[in-house]
Amino acid sequence: MAKPVDLARLGDLLSGYSFAFLVTVGDDYRVRTTAITPTFDGARVDVGPVGAHGRENMSARADVTLVWPAPDVSEYSLMVDGLAELPDDPAAPVLVTPTKALLHRPVFTDGRAVGTVHDCVQLKAD
Repeated sequence: MAKPVDLARLGDLLSGYSFAFLVTVGDDYRVRTTAITPTFDGARVDVGPVGAHGRENMSARADVTLVWPAPDVSEYSLMVDGLAELPDDPAAPVLVTPTKALLHRPVFTDGRAVGTVHDCVQLKAD
């Protein structure tokens, strides 16, 4: 079983990012991304209200991914997998409980990112 996410470290890191993408998957296996400005309460990520496509996807699959892009290609992006709590009220915020989190950045060879090589740091609790 995987170790839980280091929530304190996650909270500390989030201040370095201005926005994220919420990633959901539809019945047709197409990915839906939505730009969001989430907040974190120390246990769950509040992504705010979500539109019809995202709600439809999350009603079928509660597993979502949040991606905070790196400010620069040489810096880390932050990726969080989690379980979404979809409220009955479409105007209410969706809350995501992190199940896995990591920092990710590409490794460059000859000035180009190599898709099979990367620098990852998992945010696991001790």
